[in-house]
Amino acid sequence: MRRILIAGYGRMGSWMSQLLCGHNIVAVYDPFTQKTGPASLVQVIEEPSEAGKFLPDFFINCSSLDSTLSVFKQFLPFLNDDCILADIASVKEGLPVFYAQAARKYVSVHPMFGPTFGDMNNSSGLNAIIIGESDMEGKLFFKSLFQSLGIIIHEMNFSNHDRLMSEVLSVPYLATLLYASASAGGLQGGTTYNRHAAIASGLFTEDPKMLAGILVNRYTIQQIEKIDESLRKLKDAIERSDAESIRQQIEIVSARYDGHT
Repeated sequence: MRRILIAGYGRMGSWMSQLLCGHNIVAVYDPFTQKTGPASLVQVIEEPSEAGKFLPDFFINCSSLDSTLSVFKQFLPFLNDDCILADIASVKEGLPVFYAQAARKYVSVHPMFGPTFGDMNNSSGLNAIIIGESDMEGKLFFKSLFQSLGIIIHEMNFSNHDRLMSEVLSVPYLATLLYASASAGGLQGGTTYNRHAAIASGLFTEDPKMLAGILVNRYTIQQIEKIDESLRKLKDAIERSDAESIRQQIEIVSARYDGHT
C-alpha cells in the first residue's frame, strides 16, 4: 500500500484521490479543501511542512497550471529523497528544467479528458500521455492506473507533447475565442452555430488562468501564424468576391483534414 500525497483538490485532484484512496493511503493539500470537501477516506494536510510527517511515496501535483512549479518548490524541502514527483500539467514548459535541477525520480503525465467535455466517471477509450523521460517506476504506476480504466496510453517526450498540445488544445481554444469574439451571443442560429455556441459556453466555464496557461505554449505561435495566413487568404478572396478561390481553399483543407481522420 503506497502513501500518496495529492496537491490540488480541484476536479482533477478530486478524481485522482477518489481513484487511489481505495488501495492506498492518500492525503490531499489545497488551500480550498474545506470548500470542496475531500472524501472521508482521504486525509487532509494544511501546510507543506506536514508532508514531512506523512512521508509520501508519491507526490502528485494536481495544482492549477500556473502554480504547478511553485507548489513543487513549496513541498520539495519536506519530501523524502525516495518520494517520486508527479505532475499532470497540460503544458510541460519549465518542468524538464525543474526536474533536472531537483535530481529526483519523477513521472509526468497528461490525462487528456475532462472536466469540461470528458466524462470523468467513464474514462474508457479516452487518451492519456506519459512523458518518455519519466522514471520507470512512475511510468508503471500510471500505466497500471490508466489501463485499469480502459484509458488509451501514448508515450512521447516533453517537446513533442507541447508541440502536440499546440494542435489539439491551443487551436480549438483559439478557434473558440475567434468565434465568440465575432458572435453577438444569445442567438438561436442553425445547427452549426448552435454547436459552436455550446462549445464556447462549456469552454468559458473553465478558469481563464487555465485557458491562458494552455495558450502560453511556445508552439502556439506557430499555430497562430497558420491561422493568420489562412484568414488573410480568405479575406483577400472575399474582398475580390472570388468564390472560386474560396472553393479551392475549402477543398485543399478538406482533403488534408480527411487524411488525418
